[in-house]
Amino acid sequence: LEMPEEPNLPTFTVCITNPPLNLPVIINGVTGNWSDAGGHVSGNQFDPAGTMEGNYTITFTPDPGQCFTPANTIVNVTSGGPIPLDGIPSVVCLGLGSLTLPDMPNGTTGIWSSPSSHLSGNIFNITAAGVGIYNFTFTPDDPNSCFLPNMIQVEVVPNAALTPPVF
Repeated sequence: LEMPEEPNLPTFTVCITNPPLNLPVIINGVTGNWSDAGGHVSGNQFDPAGTMEGNYTITFTPDPGQCFTPANTIVNVTSGGPIPLDGIPSVVCLGLGSLTLPDMPNGTTGIWSSPSSHLSGNIFNITAAGVGIYNFTFTPDDPNSCFLPNMIQVEVVPNAALTPPVF
């Protein structure tokens, strides 16, 4: 006698502003349909509209005639917020020459911009810019990204004068 088992389900992540997420109707060869108690699943789609950030339990119910039982998984709804721009120095020395800004912060593609004419792609020409404070904005261009644009400031300071130690 074979005992029914639960299908192995993935978890899902969706941005709160995304269109409905198409849920797979075949998982590891098991066909079925999705539902939830909160009314966010309709026609095998999870609609994040009207939800709040957090985890939502959804249920996959295998079609009749398969030796599987219904199983639950999670949809993580997130808002993302401003894209993290970690690891970029806020102060650099004029003698550095150039500063390469990350081309995919947090794994997200996008475009760097600045009021300064000394930014080319993701390369800031420190030497040409000179001493001062410069603003840079990273704007994600992936339509599925939950992240919003974020701005950083980088201050260019004169090279430190080396003073020989007095013995």
